[in-house]
Amino acid sequence: MADDIRKKTSQRDDRERREELADFLKTRRARVKPAENEFFQLSRRRTPGLRREEVAEMTGVSASWYTWLEQARDIRPSPELLSRLSKVLRLNPAETSHLFHLAGIVPPESFETSHEEVPKAVSLLVTEVLQAPAFVLGERFDFLLWNRHFSDYFIDLEKIPKERLNWLDLVFTDETYKKRQDWRESAGRTVAEFRWSVGKQIGSPWVKQLVGRLRKESPEFAEFWRLHDIQERNSSRIIESQNEKFGKQLYVRSFFIPAEAENLRVVILMPIAPEKKKKLCKD
Repeated sequence: MADDIRKKTSQRDDRERREELADFLKTRRARVKPAENEFFQLSRRRTPGLRREEVAEMTGVSASWYTWLEQARDIRPSPELLSRLSKVLRLNPAETSHLFHLAGIVPPESFETSHEEVPKAVSLLVTEVLQAPAFVLGERFDFLLWNRHFSDYFIDLEKIPKERLNWLDLVFTDETYKKRQDWRESAGRTVAEFRWSVGKQIGSPWVKQLVGRLRKESPEFAEFWRLHDIQERNSSRIIESQNEKFGKQLYVRSFFIPAEAENLRVVILMPIAPEKKKKLCKD
């Protein structure tokens, strides 16, 4: 009985992974402009992007086989084929890694994740050394640790229920956060970073539970989730925060990966003067 349940669960997860792969391929194919590929001459086209037949021919497979892939059928692409497909669809490194994970194959330069425990040195850095708002995110985008500066200038996470201590929850369900001027840009980037982070765990119960809940609670999250955008979690950018006590302040938000826990991200929000924003943007 237990074996039958595990088998059915595995089959369901595998099907969901194939469906995610099919949707991902469709969205990436639609984004490639035919003019970017000298392989085909331009002609009148009724659909955006490349046709299935074109992708198949450039990848070196039959049109039927590629169609089956986009139909989420139970077929197993090889690593070599996925690499060729990545080039045809002009995927960036993060998207290529995501493609491999959705296909159930370890990407060429994959990394192993460790447990969600904050090393003591990282904890001391965030809570005792840094004099700027900072926090630690786990691979699941859970808030694992934060300092008093983050509580003072952004949000007091102690007041949030433990089951809601997640970056996605903050972005999509906290009404104060949603009032930020750059909210849509920030929200879209957050979902894209989350998709990249959990690509290899897309069928995991915790992913399905979190995504399912947010899709019900937030129409905006459901909208961004359908886009299938992918972005690495390592990019720095300038953000603006409005605090009732301290007023408006600009910050440079940077991610750092601890060498002893590569599945974690230390996020530091360094205050900057408004006049330095143009210089940093140019750099």
